[in-house]
Amino acid sequence: MALMTPEQFEESLKSVKPRVFMNGERVENVLTNRNTRTVVEANKASYEWALDPKYKDIMTCHSPLINDTVNRYTHVSTSTDELIAKANAGTFTAEMLGTCIYRCVGYDSFHSLYATTWEMDKDLGTEYHPRFLEYLKMVQKNDLSVAGALTEPRGSRKEKTPDWPDPYLSLKIVDKNKDGIVVKGAKINISGAFGSHYINVLPQAAHYKGEEDYAVAFATPVDAEGITFICQYTPYSAERDQADDLEELGNPLYGQRETSMVVFDNVFVPWERVFHC
Repeated sequence: MALMTPEQFEESLKSVKPRVFMNGERVENVLTNRNTRTVVEANKASYEWALDPKYKDIMTCHSPLINDTVNRYTHVSTSTDELIAKANAGTFTAEMLGTCIYRCVGYDSFHSLYATTWEMDKDLGTEYHPRFLEYLKMVQKNDLSVAGALTEPRGSRKEKTPDWPDPYLSLKIVDKNKDGIVVKGAKINISGAFGSHYINVLPQAAHYKGEEDYAVAFATPVDAEGITFICQYTPYSAERDQADDLEELGNPLYGQRETSMVVFDNVFVPWERVFHC
């Protein structure tokens, strides 16, 4: 399956069960909730455009990793021309949606992870790059939607991360064993991840000696045990909830930018999905 249809994408999300809260209540189904549905529609559109003859040159490209056509949002650019095509795809998608692209941070993180895992393996003798390539191949073969998570809640800028009163304000490793790692903490202002299949998680900033447990990068399914999405609830969210006719809203199909805090409560990540530790 190199490219999914929009219908196949939506069908695939029926088996994904993220733990999502909005306005103090559990969202039982992101496909039917009026606000979370907008994220699904925005991601779904990227699958539609990839199959549209008018837009396929913008939204698809050839992947040498699997020797097949893939959605550009799962591809790592390998030339100047491909980087220009990447920028053009972002401009096109933003103009068509009129809201957040949602897949852009995951897309960017593929590039970051590709480069940094290769450099670490070269300099440190680690084996992160082959792991990452196997993960990326899996994403491309299954045409998965992948979000990205970098930004974190912050403590005092005058103190180092380990010295904050709450050591789990930022995401950190709490355990390592032969099977993988366990992480605890949070990421904040993460857009639309609950409408994806996976999240690529990267450090927000450089870390220094004594902060090693915070320097972690990995990929995880959005419905992994221990992950909770606490969503924004704005006047626009309330308006959408209460609207008699969604067509009267400013962006009826794709809505506002939907963001959330992502809480990781002792989430296990197998070694094959760990790319920096």
